[in-house]
Amino acid sequence: MSNASDFIIENGVLKKYMGPGGIVRIPEGITEIGVCAFIMNSGVKKVHIPHGVSRIRDGAFYGCKSLLSVVIP
Repeated sequence: MSNASDFIIENGVLKKYMGPGGIVRIPEGITEIGVCAFIMNSGVKKVHIPHGVSRIRDGAFYGCKSLLSVVIP
């Protein structure tokens, strides 16, 4: 599971995920997943996106070779 310290968030935008991967639950209050936010994180297997996210920017999950699913409400 992810911790708050695994994320860099600015003004509701998830700029960077720095955690170990596995199942990632993006915190509530995020409105956008930024460009290359998860780039090349080979440990990410599943991502849960919260309600309120209205935009996923280009390359957000680029190079996440172990990513199996993204749960969008």
